[in-house]
Amino acid sequence: MHNSTPLFLSLFHTLLSLHLTSAIPSSSLLQYVHNFTTTNSTYRSNLGELFSFLDKETAAKGFSENSTVGVAENQISGLALCRGDINASDCAACLDQSFRYITNGSSFPKEAAIWYHFCLLQYSNDSSLIASTDNFPRFLMWNITNQTFSGWDKSKEFTIFSINNTLHKLLTNVADQTAFHSAKWFGTGVTKNSATLEIGRDNVTVSVPVIYSLSQCTPNFPNDTCRDCLQDLIIDLLGSYDGRRGGRIVGIKCNLRYETYPFYYGNPDILIDSVPITDIGGNKGGINRLLAIIISVTVVLLILSCFTIILWIRKTRSTETDIFQEENAIPTS
Repeated sequence: MHNSTPLFLSLFHTLLSLHLTSAIPSSSLLQYVHNFTTTNSTYRSNLGELFSFLDKETAAKGFSENSTVGVAENQISGLALCRGDINASDCAACLDQSFRYITNGSSFPKEAAIWYHFCLLQYSNDSSLIASTDNFPRFLMWNITNQTFSGWDKSKEFTIFSINNTLHKLLTNVADQTAFHSAKWFGTGVTKNSATLEIGRDNVTVSVPVIYSLSQCTPNFPNDTCRDCLQDLIIDLLGSYDGRRGGRIVGIKCNLRYETYPFYYGNPDILIDSVPITDIGGNKGGINRLLAIIISVTVVLLILSCFTIILWIRKTRSTETDIFQEENAIPTS
């Protein structure tokens, strides 16, 4: 992992608020720039050549990596990735905007990464950084509204159980789709229907709305490596999401996102059932009824066992008395 400290990290007002539109958003989603810049004209020229190649190849294939231009201190390597559901023209427009943003000024960073909603661009004069499987840098971000799911209450364990399990089921299934069943290493999914769940005696109604999700890996990843990368993101996200209705983690090698509104193009790859709280599986009243049944059956069995033991003891004593009487009987002539 590279240990340089970012010079700046900007989250703009458009963060996660973008709904589907054919226009490329004007502000970058996120930027990571190392703390050194250059005005070297040769480096700048090489950077322009690199971007031209990345733009052309990525627009055609959706991904380009390990592209290198120049030699020695002016050598630059880069990668670019477009979201798997956008067309070639939107991909090219997003990358063009990234290039203009980075080179806007007399000086520019020698190493940078920039994310938009539709694309990612990274370049560096360290080719090993581009070729690495490390998902650094990566950042976790929440929907700007910061709203939680309806009925979310940390004191209600079954509320947490239901919503967490629904989101976990969706994210893991979409990750499986991305890693093992997609030629683009890109997958989308949605829960089939919303679920309104009444939590027994707690008198709480939990509304789990329809949830949309996508995940993506760079296509140079082996299937298992992609899945492991996404699993790390799922663990990080679920460990801190605290019931929020939308969020994402973006990294260089893989990323994922979920929302309660459609934010990707086309039909989802997979449909997932919500995980309701059933009378037995999660409803507190149902669990109480189940416990009452178990306790009742246990008590009955205990009583029957005691009765059986008493009968056995009485029978044993009776048999012992009969044997004693036979052994001490006076023989008759």
